[in-house]
Amino acid sequence: MLLVKGKVMKWKLMILPALLLPVLAAAAPKLVETGRSDYAIVLPQSAILPEETAAKELQSMLKRISGAELPIVRDETYAGKAILLGRSDRTAQLLGVDFRELRPDEILLKQCGDDLVLSGDRPRGTLYAVYEFLEELGVRRWTFRDEEIPHLATAGMRRRSKGATGSAAPTGPMGPGCGSTATT
Repeated sequence: MLLVKGKVMKWKLMILPALLLPVLAAAAPKLVETGRSDYAIVLPQSAILPEETAAKELQSMLKRISGAELPIVRDETYAGKAILLGRSDRTAQLLGVDFRELRPDEILLKQCGDDLVLSGDRPRGTLYAVYEFLEELGVRRWTFRDEEIPHLATAGMRRRSKGATGSAAPTGPMGPGCGSTATT
């Protein structure tokens, strides 16, 4: 009887990875693939200067990383694949957050289907969220002149499996919305 259980256990242990493989292999959406992108960087009409800076910084770095130059669009109703930056009714709804309740410099990173939301407390939260995302892609800035920029044919979003938000460390779930939120 123990031998049969051992065989059954071995079989289960062998089949489990095969069943999990499709889940683990499901790639996060690709922002850039072979130097091309279907994405736009979307800013709200009411964007403030640091949010505009965040959009330009993201556009510039993605071009340096991959060769793809994503357009910057000022249209909260943009229907294509988007990297949504800043504070708008659309980002508030997707994030399930009241921006007035954010802590100083708090950042929000959230994958919503194929879209990515990078936002945070004003004035600097969105800019910090962009820097956090660029670090996930491998960008390192040591000083004003010293930096490491990876060269990637494909750049994508990291799967976000843990819901958290914060200005310095993960603090807990954000609540309702389209996916998980993660921060620094």
